Amino acid sequence: MMADLVFTLFHQPTRYWAVDFSSNVYEINILGRWLLAVHPLAFVYAFLIYFVMAYFFVVYSEKYRFLVFVAIMVGHFFTVMDYIYQIIARIVSNIPKDNLTEAGLVLSLQIIFVIIPFGAWVNNIINDYLNKLRRRDQ
Repeated sequence: MMADLVFTLFHQPTRYWAVDFSSNVYEINILGRWLLAVHPLAFVYAFLIYFVMAYFFVVYSEKYRFLVFVAIMVGHFFTVMDYIYQIIARIVSNIPKDNLTEAGLVLSLQIIFVIIPFGAWVNNIINDYLNKLRRRDQ
């Protein structure tokens, strides 16, 4: 979640920071776009409130803990993946190659640095949760 916050602020266009906050906001979420248009600190404060609420919901809600956790992680994962794709695409765009090689390189870097670690982490979370359920049922 915090990576999503940092990438969202980092990837705002130069015109957003130079001219005024209401111009050229780059955010898919409607509420986030509106908050960024008001002021970046409004976005940060709202995100921190969202983070605290999500934390307490995941930690203290027995019934929906796993569902909420996975929904939050998957949603923010795809957003971070988009930003990482943009960063990697900028880096590899300076390397002379054909389009297929560029696509393969970007995909390989995403798999190595994002998908594999995230998948292993989610897999551990799922296994821990299932083991906890098994122990409780015994």
